[in-house]
Formats: sequence, C-alpha cells, structure tokens
Amino acid sequence: MKEHSKDNEKRTIDFYKSIIESSPTGYAFHKIILDEHEKPCDYEFVEVNKAFEKLTELRGSDIVGRKVTEVLPGIENDAFDWIGFFGDVAMYGGEKEIEQFSKPLNRWYKVTVYSPDKGYFVTQFTDITQLKVYQNELIESDWKFKALFEKGPIGVAYHSMIYNELGEPIDYYFIDANQKYQALTGVNPIGMRVTEVFPGIENDKFDWIGVFGKVAKTGETVYFEQYLEQNNRWYECAGYQYKPDHFVAVFTEITERKELEVKLKQHVDDLLTSQRTSHLGTWRLDLTTNQVEWSEELYKMYGFDPSLPPPPYTEHMKLFTPSSWKELSTSLDKTKTYGIPYELVLETITSDGSNGWMWVMGEAIKDLEGNIVTLRGAAQDITERIRTEKELLKINDELILNSEELEAMNEELRATLESLEEVNDELVVSKKMADEANIAKGQFLSNMSHEIRTPMNGFIGMLQLLQMTDLTEEQENFIKTARTSADSLLVLVNDILDYSRMEADKIELEKKSFNLKELINEVIALFKISAEGANLYIKATLEDDVPECFIGDPYRIKQVLSNLVGNAIKFTENGGVNIIVKNSTAQSSEGVKLEFLVKDTGIGIPKDKLNLLFKRFNQVDSSTTRLYGGSGLGLSICKGLVEKMQGEIWVVNRNGEGSSFYFTCVLLKDKVSIQNNLFPSLKQNKSQKEINVLLAEDDEASRMIIEKLAMINAWSITVTKNGKEAVESFKKNPFDIVFMDVQMPIMNGYEATGLIRDFEYSKAIKTPIIALTAYSIKGDREKCLTAGMDDYLPKPVDLKAFNDLALKWL
Repeated sequence: MKEHSKDNEKRTIDFYKSIIESSPTGYAFHKIILDEHEKPCDYEFVEVNKAFEKLTELRGSDIVGRKVTEVLPGIENDAFDWIGFFGDVAMYGGEKEIEQFSKPLNRWYKVTVYSPDKGYFVTQFTDITQLKVYQNELIESDWKFKALFEKGPIGVAYHSMIYNELGEPIDYYFIDANQKYQALTGVNPIGMRVTEVFPGIENDKFDWIGVFGKVAKTGETVYFEQYLEQNNRWYECAGYQYKPDHFVAVFTEITERKELEVKLKQHVDDLLTSQRTSHLGTWRLDLTTNQVEWSEELYKMYGFDPSLPPPPYTEHMKLFTPSSWKELSTSLDKTKTYGIPYELVLETITSDGSNGWMWVMGEAIKDLEGNIVTLRGAAQDITERIRTEKELLKINDELILNSEELEAMNEELRATLESLEEVNDELVVSKKMADEANIAKGQFLSNMSHEIRTPMNGFIGMLQLLQMTDLTEEQENFIKTARTSADSLLVLVNDILDYSRMEADKIELEKKSFNLKELINEVIALFKISAEGANLYIKATLEDDVPECFIGDPYRIKQVLSNLVGNAIKFTENGGVNIIVKNSTAQSSEGVKLEFLVKDTGIGIPKDKLNLLFKRFNQVDSSTTRLYGGSGLGLSICKGLVEKMQGEIWVVNRNGEGSSFYFTCVLLKDKVSIQNNLFPSLKQNKSQKEINVLLAEDDEASRMIIEKLAMINAWSITVTKNGKEAVESFKKNPFDIVFMDVQMPIMNGYEATGLIRDFEYSKAIKTPIIALTAYSIKGDREKCLTAGMDDYLPKPVDLKAFNDLALKWL
C-alpha cells in the first residue's frame, strides 16, 4: 500500500511539474542566501521552466545552481532592490505582486512571488514590455489629440441635441469648442444653446438645427457649404455622430474663397464676352497626342461646325493663300522645334472664295524638364481693319496732294491708326487671358474608364452570351476560366481607377438591397477554379446571428472580400481559405456591424513588413513581387473602402503558418428577402405587347450583345450607330424604350437626347431613355440625368443588371 501511495504521489508531482513546464507563464524556484547578519544578500536559481527561459532569454542549464549576482552582474545595484524584495517574502511568507523594469534584462515584467517554505520563494514572470509601450503610445496619442483639438487649424465643436416631446430637433447645446471655432465665430459658446449663441438661427434660410439633428439621430455624415446670416460669413461644414444624440461639427471659413469665386466667374464671363465682341478665337495643340482644341469663336471665324472635332492640320492650308500658308508653316515649325513665338498677319481664302486677312499668333508651352509639349495661340479676323487701313492709305495719298488742311486731316488719320494699334495691343492681352480661361478641362479618369471599359464590355458580354448557349462540359470550363480571367483584369482596372478616385475622394457608396449569403457564394465561385487548380479548399461560414439580407453597397463589400480571398489563394500552397462572418455587436433597428475574417494556411507575413501592408504601391518584399505579382494597390483601396463603410481593416499574422485578415462594416438590415434570378423574363411585361427598342451604339461588340438580348427576350430592335441616326429613327417610329450610348461620332448621346425630348414635347409623349456609357466616375450619372435621360447603366454591361433595368422601365 505504501508503495502504491508513493507511486500516486510521484505521479501527482510529475503531473504538476508537467503543467508548470508547459505553462506560458515563466516560473522559477529560488533559495535565499543570507549574510552573517541573517539578512538576504543573494539568491540561488533552483529550477526554472521553459517559459522563464523564453521571457528572460536565460537558459536553465546556464543558471540553475548559480547565484543571481553571478547570472546578472550588477543586479545588486539596480534601482529596485530585487534581493531585498524576494528575501522578505522568502523569510516571512505571504504573496506579493509588482510591475517592475529589469535593467540587466532591459525588459518590463509583472512579477508574482510567494514562499512555499521558509528560505525559498517562487516567482511567476509575465513580460509586459510591449504593454508598457502601448500605454506610453496611448498617453502620447491622447496628448496629441488634445493638442490637435485645441490648437488645430479648423474649427471643431461638440454638441448634444435637444428634442421636443415629438422627438423633433429644436435646439442643441455646445459641450465643447476649440479655439479656432471661437475665433471663426467670434463667440465662446461652451455651455450655451445655439439659439442663444446665434439668435434667430432657427429662422435662417438653411435649417441648421434640422440638418445636425438628422446627423445626431441617424448617424448620417453630412458635408456642405453654407452662408450664416447671423454673422454674414460663409463656411465649409462637416457633421458626424459621436454617439447617439451627440454630434461633432467641423467648420472652415471660406468667405474669402466664395468672394474670389464670384470675381473669377465674372472675370471669365468678361473674357468670353471680349472674345465674342472682338472676334478673337483661341486654339491649343497637344504635341504628345496631336489633339487640337478650338474655341467657339474660332469655329465661327473659319466657318466650321462646332459640333465636330477641329479639322486636321493638313486641312488648314486650304484656309490661306499659298504664300501665307508657307509663312505660317515656317513660323509654326520654329515654335514647335525651338519654342520661338510668332505673330503674323496672313491673307486668307474665305468660304465664298474671296480674300480676307487674319492676325495669328502662337507660342510654346514647356514641361518642368524644358520639353515643348503644347502649342497654343489665337487668331483674329482683321479683314475689315485691313480694308479700312488700305482705304485710309488711299485717302491719305489723295490728301497729300492737297493743302495744309488736307495735311491736318492726314495727321488725324494717323492718330486714328495709332488708336487702332492700341486697341490691337489690348486685344492681344485679352487673347492671352482668354486662352488661359479656355484651357481644356478633360478628365483623365473619364477617358481611361471609357477607353478600357468599352472593349471589356464586348469581351465580358460575349462570354455571358456564350454561357447561355448549349456547351460541352469542357467548353463550359473554358468559358468559366476566360470569365475568371476577364473579371480579374476588370478588378485590376478597377483598382487603378479606384486608386485615382480615392486620391480625389470621388468614390461614393451605393445603398441597395442584397443577400449576403449569395454575395459570399459569388466570391467563392469567382475563385473556385483557381483554388481547385492549386488543390486548395475554399469555404465560408455565416454564424447563426448574422442576417442574410442587408442594405448597403454589395459591390464594394464584394470588392474588398475578393481582394482578400485572391491574396489568400495567391500566397497559399497547401490547405486552403476560410471565410467567416459574424455579428460583432447586438442587432438594432438601425443596422448591424459585421466582422469578416479571411483566414488562410499560407506563408504568412514577416513581422517587419506588416507596416507596409495597407500602404499604396507597397508589397511585402521584392522577391514576393517577382513570385506572386500584384499592383500593390489592392489593400490600400480596401482600407479606403472599409473606412467609408464605417469600418476598419487589420491583420493577425502567423509568419509561416498563414494570415488572418479582418474587416468590419456597418450595414442596414433589409427585411425583404432578395431573389437572385439571372435572366428574368422580359416577355411578362405589363401590356403584353411587343416591345420596340431603339439602340444607339457605335461599338460593334456592344451592339451585338444587346441585339442578342433582344432576340432572347423577343424584342423588336432598331439599331443606329450615332446620335443623329437615333433621332431620325425616333421621329419615324414609336419606341417603348431607348438605350443611348453617350460618346458617339457625328452626334453624341447628350445632344441626341435633347433633340428627342424636344420632339416628344411637341407630341406630348415620354419614352424612357437609358444611358449606356463606359464613363463611370462620380458625376457621370448626374450628367446623364441632367441631359434628360431617365437612368444610367455603366459598361461593362452585366446582363442581369441590364434585364433588371429594362424590367424597371417597361
């Protein structure tokens, strides 16, 4: 029995030893050493666990059996009396806990010490160095925030909203306001109501209380410019909810800017008026693209249609006599080659075959490196002036033959000529100012979007149409692979365009209903082929408390999720990718905060590279760039999009064992179940009659796609290739709906829509006109609606979106 009891005791001891040995907390067992006065002067290491070795970087085999003054020389002179502190516990018992910095180890530790037996003590060590760093950073951050708030260059005020018994906002308190706010408004409003600070503001033309009341109640962020009658100033304002019924208002005074805008507009109007009255036209030639721009007055002077592009350079020779054209060409070549400006009077050939005269000038514009990149200039029809001068010279010659009276008249004529020269000089100055006012304002984002999305529309549309035909399994796989590649290319294009939009702050979120489960399934389907080809799994889990239907921007959520999943597959060789969605806060009537996790079993990320992840044009390292590729924009764009959705994005790294990327967003709940039908039948329209469609589209691939849809849906479709043809067809036949491309030759979609609306007004009819455009930046939709169109469909055209939009208007 004794033997059995000893075995049990040994097993128990071994069990507790194994627990201590595997514990993440550092343990050490010590024996205290006393001097001749029975006072602690040193202590000996008896036993340590592996966690202790890891935390202190001291190996047990090197320290067990040795004194601490041998292991850590100088510890007896440390600012903290470690030996005395531990000796007191070892000799008198009890338990103590401290946080202390160890100078010999250069680390902060949380230490718990107790004595199991007199003369001995046990220490439990936890490394809190990083925690101390975070605490110090938090203190510094708090200090910086306070300094920024108090001394910042913009006015900031914090308020609480006041409601009446019906829950309507009627006033608000100033809880705090920084110095800049007080300087901007000229008042110290803290502790007062806004109706006290600005008497009569409740009757202001702008509903300040109502606008900020909505912010405080709904959490909606607002940005606006507004004039405040109470102090006769203009402000640029932003308001956002700090917590329910509380909001922060940010003010920047822009009174001076507004005054300058008014003056600038008046100045531009004056310049345009000056051009018209002086018959002065301006031009501009981009040498890198050979694109020519003419002012409206120049079209009028040369007799060309202003709705058409300027004629090519070779056509200009027909406007001048041979000798004048040679003189102009020689001067223009010198300007283009050496930057020498010219100013000439040339003889022209007018549209009726007669001769006239034109004053022309040109100069070169250089870039920062001194290269000539642009030519610009002006022209003025001086036919009447030259004829007048010739007539005056003729009269002058006759007067010379007469008496002193005639000589006096001649002097008067010379004075008139000098006055004309002064007017001409003033016109030259006006010309330069007018030239600056008419510099092209083409938008790079719109052009790039159009030029790339137009062929992408044809490519992706044809793949979608091909999927609707009878295919073998192998052909179906080929098309899926091609569609995946096309979608990947579109993602890259969108990344580049989104980056530019992000820089310009032109990205706006949509608010529409979507099914989260179906959205995640679409993401999985997008990467399924590439995952299976690499022998990887990809799966998703929605926790039980996550609803399926929401209102938000599904495209941007899908964009962020696809980027993270794509990266996870790219950097994973074995295993796979898990997508997990959970509800991170309690649901409310307003919305839900969701947390998305994309977890992979890939190579992970080195700790020293984590700070590069969400920066633009940065990747983990150059070798990764060569091996895996990428634009270096994806995570930066994801960060910007997530922040716009009131969320944040971060990564938990396990270098060599995979990475876990998290992001959150706030969405509104949608109680309506969403059905996802790729091709709803358009035959079941309200009137059960044949649908007559007019299509205006100059791109052949886009025409083929929509014509195919017409055939599938039993439409009768009329196809035109420009706006002029579309208007003519519309006037001849009735149509149920018009799909109008925006950019077309001869006549664009905006002009064609205007002419159709004018025709409809005379007939008292109204036909839905849907814009089809490869332009897809902020403001394009509004521009289409302003032109008289009813809706907007960007390219590449998604067939489901096309059908849904048609159902909406038919």
